[in-house]
Amino acid sequence: MEKKINLIVNYLDGNISDSQLNNLKNWVEEDEANRKLFNEYMDIWQAGLLYKDDMFDSNKAYKKVNSKINKSYSIKRGLIFRIAAAVIVGIFIGAITISLIQNNFNHQNLTYHEIYVPLGAKSKINLPDGTQVWLNAGSKLTYSNKFNYTNREVLLEGEGYFDVAKNDRLTFEVNAADLKIKAVGTIFNVNAYPEEDVVKTVLIEGKINIQKQIAKRNSKVIELLPNQSATYYKYDSKVFLAQSDNNRDRDDEIEKTMPVKRGTIYLNKKVNSEIYTSWKDEYWIFKSEPLADLAKKIERRYNVIITFDSENLKSYKFSGSFKDETLEQVLTAIELSSPVNYSISGRNIVFKEDK
Repeated sequence: MEKKINLIVNYLDGNISDSQLNNLKNWVEEDEANRKLFNEYMDIWQAGLLYKDDMFDSNKAYKKVNSKINKSYSIKRGLIFRIAAAVIVGIFIGAITISLIQNNFNHQNLTYHEIYVPLGAKSKINLPDGTQVWLNAGSKLTYSNKFNYTNREVLLEGEGYFDVAKNDRLTFEVNAADLKIKAVGTIFNVNAYPEEDVVKTVLIEGKINIQKQIAKRNSKVIELLPNQSATYYKYDSKVFLAQSDNNRDRDDEIEKTMPVKRGTIYLNKKVNSEIYTSWKDEYWIFKSEPLADLAKKIERRYNVIITFDSENLKSYKFSGSFKDETLEQVLTAIELSSPVNYSISGRNIVFKEDK
């Protein structure tokens, strides 16, 4: 146990190797008691950072955290956890991890706060400026200690729903893949998983501007209005028109394809934003969703691995909504509504064609 505690402290102090990080993540996810212990360290550590960033001393913090945790094990464990939870700004739903990376840049000591949500979990947090962020499974959000002082920039890998606090002095910016998304006070969703071929932004309320990170002079800025979406293509692609947002609400199947070049930002002027934001709510809604895409969402949502024994299955489309269904209920619904069977062994699921 002492070795694991040392790993936790090294992680919080930003002094951990890749192999140690993987070891720690596996340990946290294998048992609820491990996750709880990790969160106790995390809460106490983060509470001190949020209020004393300018005077942060990692060595002193190490001793302070160790002292509090060791005492809390015998008689005060619950009390310390409740005090830490009361002062921390972030509101955490699901299991998340926060790491700190020390970096010297232009002679300034920057601290980066990194929020990571494991597969099978979701999280809601409050940023220091009052902005609320919902993070989907397998997502990571990073921001510096200069946030809300000289900037309001965050880096997103994965999917996030942002309810941005208004601040006329500092524009809120989300950096996702090759895009920079700017907002003052608005609500929008960004899906930017590194393994996906596209980055999709959907606006719910207000107005946002989208531009490539490395923009050429006089390059076009895409402005989104409510119930519009922008899809950025990372690679050359062919898109089925029947799968585009403009046709997603239609029942007929259009088999025409549209070639899309790498770096294209495709604007859809009317979408059902609820389809793209329901992942954070009680009801999970999808419409005309190819099974290949739905499988990726199921993998993240339930922390499983899905494979197909036939490529034909990937093109089947599904529409429906789930309310807090278990993994087995979701899989059974797919099986009953299509020529698809499944087998499950531990975390591994195989979709098979029902012949």
